[in-house]
Amino acid sequence: MNSTRIGLLIRVLFLSPVFPRMQVGEGDLPDDIAASMPLYPLTLNQDVPLLADPSFGLTGKAEDPLRQIEFCEQECALRSAPLAPATDLSFVVRQVSSMAVSAEPRSASLLQAQLLRLAKDVCDVPSSGNPEWFLHPGLSRMLENCMSVFQSGAVVWDPVRNAYKHR
Repeated sequence: MNSTRIGLLIRVLFLSPVFPRMQVGEGDLPDDIAASMPLYPLTLNQDVPLLADPSFGLTGKAEDPLRQIEFCEQECALRSAPLAPATDLSFVVRQVSSMAVSAEPRSASLLQAQLLRLAKDVCDVPSSGNPEWFLHPGLSRMLENCMSVFQSGAVVWDPVRNAYKHR
């Protein structure tokens, strides 16, 4: 599990047009779509890392993270600045919502749940730690209510805590 986390972390710490496919886990996205996503199984939207494949699961023996680290030493550049998600998360929500229109309901719910988890410190988000939480039928309404807090300007990104906080 930790080696997989290291592999995913490397994908957001370094810049590369493409990373080698992680040798652990699988999802339902067709290979051509997954291959078009340099950070697969992640995607970045306004510096917000999101799991792009709702069916992705850890399977098999985790690969040695040194393979990913060696690749980055030879082929990548370290990010010059830390990720800095937009202060107004509602912009990301609008982009994700437009992507989710064509996605299956489970994919749309997973993206919404990830955004709500990110906003948990400034919005009333019940039981977001539950793995089945993304199946909750009221996610769209919760997300809509939460985004009004961001749109009001009452929230800022705190790079020290790596989380959103009230002004």
